[in-house]
Amino acid sequence: MMKSAIRWITATLEDLVRIAAMRGLLLPAARVLPRSSGLALADAVSWLLLILPRPGLGAYRDTINSFGRSPMESLLLARRWLARPLRDFVMLNRILRDREDPSAWTVREENAVAVDRLRATGTPFMVAVGHVSRESMVTMYLRTIAPGSLIHVGAPIPASVASLNERRTRIHYRASLDCVTKLYGPELQFVYVSPEHPSPALPIAKKLRKPGSTVYIHIDAPWSWRGAERGSFERPFAGSRLRVFSLGAARLARLAKCPIVLCLPRIAGDGTMVLEWGEPLTVLDEASDIPVMNSLLDRLETAVGTHPDQYLLPFGRDRRWNATLQ
Repeated sequence: MMKSAIRWITATLEDLVRIAAMRGLLLPAARVLPRSSGLALADAVSWLLLILPRPGLGAYRDTINSFGRSPMESLLLARRWLARPLRDFVMLNRILRDREDPSAWTVREENAVAVDRLRATGTPFMVAVGHVSRESMVTMYLRTIAPGSLIHVGAPIPASVASLNERRTRIHYRASLDCVTKLYGPELQFVYVSPEHPSPALPIAKKLRKPGSTVYIHIDAPWSWRGAERGSFERPFAGSRLRVFSLGAARLARLAKCPIVLCLPRIAGDGTMVLEWGEPLTVLDEASDIPVMNSLLDRLETAVGTHPDQYLLPFGRDRRWNATLQ
């Protein structure tokens, strides 16, 4: 009973600090302060979060267990990981208020030959992406990157919230969706997946058969529906011994008869936004669903291990990253 009460208190304190920081500090900073000052405030809040039992201690334990670095390196990595969504929030709101123009940012595409070919020929394709820095991800919604019709598949914004955690998530998620809509334009279509929403596979598959169509889908989204009959499978991932993943991306690519390509956005040390593309994969039949998803998730896991401070989801504590073997 005491442990439950302590967990509730620490979780509530974390959510209160994050919500107060976003609304009381970071949102005003995005509106009036220079970029450097707004990001410095986000970093300052991350130091405050680091000294809290949750999320600070949890983030430190995750990083030291998952990456095997020294205590000081793990502490600094945990701090950067805590800062990432806060820095993203500042940048998203600067874009929404026309204080940033992502089309003027330096964007570098790597391994883009195959994707360029798909775009040039108008071949429909799916883009698999992970929950990484929103600041780097917004460049995926520039017309130069997605020139045709674009569909974003994701979770809906909850109409109402029952907890501080849900309120905090809604504040950040709404800023993200508003930002990508502003960048791409009203033609951007959102398709929502949740227990309350019926499967959107058939409508998306029909749209994916039209030339120039592209679908963005997060393949590492937290999933709770276990079992192949529910369209999911289990595997190790990013520090976790087992995580449940949806097979929806592979099934949709198979249904639409289109290739699926992994995209790994990141912010380089010089501030360049990098979009690293994988090779297009074809899902031939139902037996290919899991192998294709494993191939995509293997590469995403490598990116998480290489740039952990740009990943937004928790790492887990069951497995350790091998920097030599990647």
